[in-house]
Amino acid sequence: LGPLLALHIREKALRGLRRSSLERLEDAAKVLLSAFGNPDVAAIGVLDVRRFTETRLTERARRTGRPISTSTLRIEMSLLRDALHRAQAYGYISANPVRALPDALPPAAVRDVWLTRAEAARVLDAAAEHDA
Repeated sequence: LGPLLALHIREKALRGLRRSSLERLEDAAKVLLSAFGNPDVAAIGVLDVRRFTETRLTERARRTGRPISTSTLRIEMSLLRDALHRAQAYGYISANPVRALPDALPPAAVRDVWLTRAEAARVLDAAAEHDA
């Protein structure tokens, strides 16, 4: 698992992913390796993935002490899904256990987003052009 995670992160870096995003992926890789160890990817099954998500949602963030956010878990699960997708493409596994769980990724948190005055003006201008 470790080499696949590292390869995925390295490819993201080569594509120009921002440093802060790369650091977030590296943190996610550490969590995944801590949770799963570094097994042969064929040893990771659907139950392992489900157990990881259920356990992870009960944990608290080290920095804030608050529960792990669904956004954090989505990043971790996306990294795992992508690494296992690569393993499937390379023929190491026949099916991706993350893809087998449609509910493995919790829904993204809903957030209120406030527009600045300039953004609101642009939206209204665009709507007026569209309406005319």
